[in-house]
Amino acid sequence: MKQVTSEIVHKALEKLKPVWGLDIIMPDIEIEIPRNESLGDITTTVAMSLTRTLKKPPGKIAEELLQEINQL
Repeated sequence: MKQVTSEIVHKALEKLKPVWGLDIIMPDIEIEIPRNESLGDITTTVAMSLTRTLKKPPGKIAEELLQEINQL
């Protein structure tokens, strides 16, 4: 499951690169299953790792990423 999820996140990030004006290699995507089910099915630190580069809060990055994932 982690591999499939990682691939989905990677595809969404690749689609967002031109939107965000990025011409960089995306960071490694770490997917984890949270211990507390109320936190969701999976977690990743991608939004946190892009905060400085995009100069956006991680919550905003996560929202944009989730929207793109939902369109895949």
